[in-house]
Amino acid sequence: MKIVNILIVTVIALLSIAAGAAKVMQTEQEMVFLQSFGLSSVSIIAFGMVQIVGGVLLVPSKTRIVGAVLATLGF
Repeated sequence: MKIVNILIVTVIALLSIAAGAAKVMQTEQEMVFLQSFGLSSVSIIAFGMVQIVGGVLLVPSKTRIVGAVLATLGF
């Protein structure tokens, strides 16, 4: 069961970091999609930074709860 937990945390962390990186790098698809909801490029970048930080904080067990909250806000 511990291995399954580690795999799930790893996958969610990688997805969160990848999604945040796409926003920070301002990929065309992300920008067009999120700007259609009225978000500015500054808010999209800030949102991406939150996703990256959440993904990174998911890895250590001491910060996993905070990372999970931030990663949840990102998805």
